[in-house]
Amino acid sequence: IDHYKLVLKALESESYFAVEHPGYKFLANISDNYCIEKVNKCGFDGVGLYRTEMIFMNNNRPLSFDEQYEIYHDAITNLGNKSICFRTFDIGDDKQLPYVTCLRKGVKNYIDNPLLFKTQIRALLEANENNTVKIMFPMIENYDEFVFLKRWVLNIKKIINNNSQIKIAMMLETKNALEHIHDFKDVDFISIGTNDLIFSVYKIGRDNQKNQLNDYLEDLANRLKNVVEFCENNNIELSVCGELASISHSLRKLMQIGIKNFSVAAHVVKLLNRIYKEING
Repeated sequence: IDHYKLVLKALESESYFAVEHPGYKFLANISDNYCIEKVNKCGFDGVGLYRTEMIFMNNNRPLSFDEQYEIYHDAITNLGNKSICFRTFDIGDDKQLPYVTCLRKGVKNYIDNPLLFKTQIRALLEANENNTVKIMFPMIENYDEFVFLKRWVLNIKKIINNNSQIKIAMMLETKNALEHIHDFKDVDFISIGTNDLIFSVYKIGRDNQKNQLNDYLEDLANRLKNVVEFCENNNIELSVCGELASISHSLRKLMQIGIKNFSVAAHVVKLLNRIYKEING
């Protein structure tokens, strides 16, 4: 707690408040509810990525419905009317839980652990009292995977007789989904996870992505122009929640190709302010 008080004190500087940014959304990436106060103090428009797997990883057993509901409800309530996007638990590869077996990230995790998935979705739906919740699925490879998970969520919603309004979407972070982006016309929004997308397309791990930025940024920007155009033509909200939004050169490029929504760590709001002013005068 003392650590967070020190962080908040450091963020009291005026430079760490979001400037007015008409037409853009500055959102925050968070991993727990302690960060909500920073989101509000820094003037973010909401949470663009809540990494729910982190609350799972802090326990040696599955969290119950009541435990998850309390966490989600607290986050939603403290944000007021601001939107909050929860990523369904993204485990596998480098992220493992002691009580489940997950070899790779993606839809198979939910198929192999249906009770864990259903409990999380139910808790999110029941906590959505302000109709501000968004749910997005990570590591989607194709449209069929997205539809399968969306229908699963809507079926749970029907079974529990939940009448809240909710947006359901995907993270764009695989080469196959990128190359078939035009299949995803009925998603409510798309969030580009640049870390995994860069690895999927260029086989560059996240530890080297900043150092090798010049090797792939132009090509990636050209590929993402197609995504921007697709989203504009289909009225789909598009954002970036990966590390590229935290690097000045790549953030500038992303804004230049038409991306207007960015989800970043709280301290990056200072960079967002600077590049926004640079691009928009």
